[in-house]
Amino acid sequence: MSGTKTITNNSAVALSVVLRGRVGADPNGGSLPPVSGSVPPHQSHTFTYGSNQNPYLNSLEVNEDSNGSDVSQTFTCLSRGGPGTLDNLFNTNSAIAINYTPDSYGFAISGHN
Repeated sequence: MSGTKTITNNSAVALSVVLRGRVGADPNGGSLPPVSGSVPPHQSHTFTYGSNQNPYLNSLEVNEDSNGSDVSQTFTCLSRGGPGTLDNLFNTNSAIAINYTPDSYGFAISGHN
């Protein structure tokens, strides 16, 4: 089964997101074609990426474009890992929440099931 993630935007602005699955279990195996879309403020959207053979999420790019700014950040797995790693957050949770703080122009992500 291909990978799915529900992305929740906990921010007051719309966010554009890009998800990239990976080829195989190793984050260095390469990325699959991106899947992208917008998530309105305080809403969620479920994205499907990868394939039955490649269900792992390798990177998440998030972008905010409002108030005269264009702010983006990319979160990318560089190695497999257990608790406390980005690989674990991406691939053991069915949902990812994104918070954007306009005062610091920063994004924070967290995972949950």
